Amino acid sequence: MRSVDLINVGAYEAGSDAVLDQAIARHDSIENFLQQGIAERAGVDESIQHLTHVLNGLALN
Repeated sequence: MRSVDLINVGAYEAGSDAVLDQAIARHDSIENFLQQGIAERAGVDESIQHLTHVLNGLALN
């Protein structure tokens, strides 16, 4: 939780934690993946492919 506090107060310096930098870079994509419209449907294979793209930092079609 210390990282969250540092980010929230603007004290986190990019480059000081590579894993955290990757998480920050993918945050919006991960949030978008986790949200689904009420009429939106996605199968397991499509969901796995989408999540793989998100975690690899790739653009979706």
